[in-house]
Amino acid sequence: MYLGNPKDHSQFDSYQIDEIDIFVNRKLDIKESGLKIFTSGFLFFKTVDVSGINLI
Repeated sequence: MYLGNPKDHSQFDSYQIDEIDIFVNRKLDIKESGLKIFTSGFLFFKTVDVSGINLI
């Protein structure tokens, strides 16, 4: 996971979750149960958590 926008947006799907722009690389190996992206935190302090990716 990286902070910032990708240089080439054509390789990514984009989503907005809790006013945070999320870019997901289309080449990711996603589990059958699906990709889950969620936020947690309080006020301005938020974290992004991701599950559902097969790691090599």
